[in-house]
Amino acid sequence: MGVVVKQQPHLTDLHRLIDAVPRYPVSVRQLVELGHKKRSPDAAIDFYKKFPADEVFEDKDDLLSRTESIDILRHQSAPREEMRAPEED
Repeated sequence: MGVVVKQQPHLTDLHRLIDAVPRYPVSVRQLVELGHKKRSPDAAIDFYKKFPADEVFEDKDDLLSRTESIDILRHQSAPREEMRAPEED
């Protein structure tokens, strides 16, 4: 059997969780707890679990910008399939 690949979060799911934050500053721990409480998709919760647990986001703009920066980096560093012609093998 193949390796199970964890699903990547959709940016819209991350934004829904960010929109649910009642007040700032908010720590990663609080954000993860809120994600469980709001029944956010596991992929969105797991995304924030990758941050240091004691990291704090000062305001919504801080949380949004760091979330989008990490998401952009993740997509840029993702492995890509190369298309090759049969004669190249």
